[in-house]
Amino acid sequence: MSFKKDMKNLNIDINKFDENTGTITFKLSLNNIFDLNYPCVRIFQIVKNDVIFILERYDKYFRFIQCKPHSKTKICKIEIDEFIEAKKLFIGMTWTEEKNNLYIGAIPPKNSDALKSSSSTESNINFRIAKDGSIFQLGDENILIGNYLFCENNKIILQPTAKELLDFQLEKINIIISNCKIKEKGFLFETILIQQAIVMMATIFEVYLRERFYELCKERKINIDSLLELISKARRDEIKNDCLAISKKENKDIIEIFLLEENFINFQSWDRSKKAFNKIFNIKFGDLGLTNDELQKTQSILTYRHKIIHSSIDMTMLNIEEVPPAEPIFTNKEFGEKSFNIIKNFLLTFHENSLKI
Repeated sequence: MSFKKDMKNLNIDINKFDENTGTITFKLSLNNIFDLNYPCVRIFQIVKNDVIFILERYDKYFRFIQCKPHSKTKICKIEIDEFIEAKKLFIGMTWTEEKNNLYIGAIPPKNSDALKSSSSTESNINFRIAKDGSIFQLGDENILIGNYLFCENNKIILQPTAKELLDFQLEKINIIISNCKIKEKGFLFETILIQQAIVMMATIFEVYLRERFYELCKERKINIDSLLELISKARRDEIKNDCLAISKKENKDIIEIFLLEENFINFQSWDRSKKAFNKIFNIKFGDLGLTNDELQKTQSILTYRHKIIHSSIDMTMLNIEEVPPAEPIFTNKEFGEKSFNIIKNFLLTFHENSLKI
């Protein structure tokens, strides 16, 4: 059933589906709603500015689902048993930033009260909108999806958000650090894993900031000319023409080409990332609420990554050229844990601030 037909048949005004707060009521004829030969009967599925609203009969429950980018999914559930003999149903839904509610009553009513279900967040279930407009459910009540990628005709149509990438990579780094100190393996095993963890920390710093920058560009409708101001004047026309040509040939978003495919902004660099977010979105690293010490230590992790990868000197001791008089910095589990907490705190704090602009 098409989107417009759903709305017409249910007499629902799509304009009432505000992303943040709203109330919808309507009457529903039951038809095949309770036919359990169909595990799921979707009553409607609506997308409003990347926010997904779903009402469905799933197994033996009615479910009202709201899924917003960067938020946990809210799901209200009411058992169907009370309503199987009803001819029609009254359905009401309310949603706010704090909680959602689903109200259902039989027509004619068995009693004067409608049943009510307050929402709960569901950490395992998410819905995402692909580039072709398709909606995918990720995970279920007992199934957690750590990472995902959907391709069609050799093209990616759905991939994780910046925050999902961040969470998954932080979990992987945490696993490496937690399991690196095995007595039988010795210190060499420990330092190898910690060095790898540091490289991964710097990598997720770059990948997360690049992906989040792209997301914010789409949300704020930033154009290519604004981004070109981050590039030297001498190359702006050349880069713009190249990106336009690729965009036209491959039917891709020019901002995606500029940021993700051609990487004209080096998000591995602290200074260039800082400049880009400040100039385009007025997000200042120094105004995130972190101390100067925390900011300096975050920068150090990026420096250590470069040394581990490019230095011809073994990096079991990261500051060997400064010792003495400096105290040695060993790539052991203790240092790995401290570094992980620093980079994690910076990126999660940054993400929370990026949601406020």
